[in-house]
Amino acid sequence: MSSLFTHHLLVAVHHKPGRLICTVAVEHTADLHFPLLVLQLVNMQARDFILKNLLVFAAMGGAATYILFRLSSVEKEKTELTERFHKDRRLAIEAFEEQQEEKKGFLERIEELHRELDSRKQALFQIQETQAQKSEETSREMEERSQRIERLETLLRALREFVPSPHLDELFSGFTEMLGNHLPLDTCVLFLPEEEEGKIRFMAELAVSNYVEYFKNYSVSPGEEAVGWVAVQKTPLLIAEGTHITPERQELSTILASEKSALLAPLMIQDELLGVLYVSHTKPSRYTPWDLEFLTHFTSLIAPALLLAHHYQQAVSTGVHDGVTGLYNNLYFRERLAEEFRRANRYEHPLSLIMVDVDRFQRFNASYGERFGDFLLRELGELLKGYLRDVDVCARLGNDQFAILLIQADKSNAILIAERIRLAIEMRAFGAAARQKVRITASMGVASFPQDARAKEDLLEKGAKSLAIAQKKGGNNTSFAA
Repeated sequence: MSSLFTHHLLVAVHHKPGRLICTVAVEHTADLHFPLLVLQLVNMQARDFILKNLLVFAAMGGAATYILFRLSSVEKEKTELTERFHKDRRLAIEAFEEQQEEKKGFLERIEELHRELDSRKQALFQIQETQAQKSEETSREMEERSQRIERLETLLRALREFVPSPHLDELFSGFTEMLGNHLPLDTCVLFLPEEEEGKIRFMAELAVSNYVEYFKNYSVSPGEEAVGWVAVQKTPLLIAEGTHITPERQELSTILASEKSALLAPLMIQDELLGVLYVSHTKPSRYTPWDLEFLTHFTSLIAPALLLAHHYQQAVSTGVHDGVTGLYNNLYFRERLAEEFRRANRYEHPLSLIMVDVDRFQRFNASYGERFGDFLLRELGELLKGYLRDVDVCARLGNDQFAILLIQADKSNAILIAERIRLAIEMRAFGAAARQKVRITASMGVASFPQDARAKEDLLEKGAKSLAIAQKKGGNNTSFAA
């Protein structure tokens, strides 16, 4: 073979229609004098083509230089196509990844929009729910305010129609009845300040309760218990469950253990404290803050009338006692008679009157002097009080005449008490204080409501007539209206 074959040949073989079939690497070796073929076949058609042409190489030998099939352009095209393919593939992958990223972002945006939509829906629902609650609360508050206004208007109408009395107990009774139409209550107590041994105490002046006897001697110092706390603070108080703890950690309780709810309000005229009104109930949580507000309005409306009645009572009390006997005088007796008669008529309670007159008293005055007569009258007054209850009224009407009001006592009881007093006078020796002892007798006249009289004037007249009958019988006698 020619030395030309000592070179390495790279043969690119084409086959119509110009597609790359194979590449052939030909190397001549001097030892074997035979080309070494390295074939890279693309398909079976290319293999057959190369084998056929290699025989041509061998036949030519050194007679010709060689026939070179250059197929390098095809190889280049293949490389370019491969690169383009990889490039296109990379671009396609990049495009696909970009699309995936865009799709992911789009899905995330959609999910975010969904979340935002849900959040806005929830916010809208909460707003609607809040508005509905506010609307319901506003409606309920308007209804309650309407009820409160109607309640106060009813109270004002009742107060305008109410005829105030100068007597404190009558006034308090009327106000309690009026209050009971608007508030549930088992007990209502009026506390007024009184001075005892130079110190102020709040006394239970009047009470409407099943426990009236308990309140008769009940009093508290300023700052003591619930009543005293309200008096000092001048602030209304609501006790809902039997006790109330103040901001100062003071425990305030209802007055009675059986009471579980209470309202307390100061009776104020401008900055002056007149007293404290106490209202209670046996059931817990029976009162609301609006009930306390109502009671506060109520006390502010009735305070002036109570103050006038209290001043009237003080004025009467200042000059109600007889200077000789210490018993009530004629003025006070007539005030109390009118008061007790109204109460007896309203509640249909009996009321009895005993008229007492010392027989032949002028003779004692003439014999022993007026000073001795005063001692005798004072001792008689002490004797009369000893046969009466605290609720009864005993007064000196003038000179040697006395009158006794027996509260809620019928005619038979009054006659019995009159006889006991008459016998006690007859059996007693008077004048010990004057170091002289005399015996006296007295005449008794008895009349009762409703048996003998329907008006207080009639009661006085019937009592006086009965007394006159007893005196006409010679004295030391008890007579009563037929």
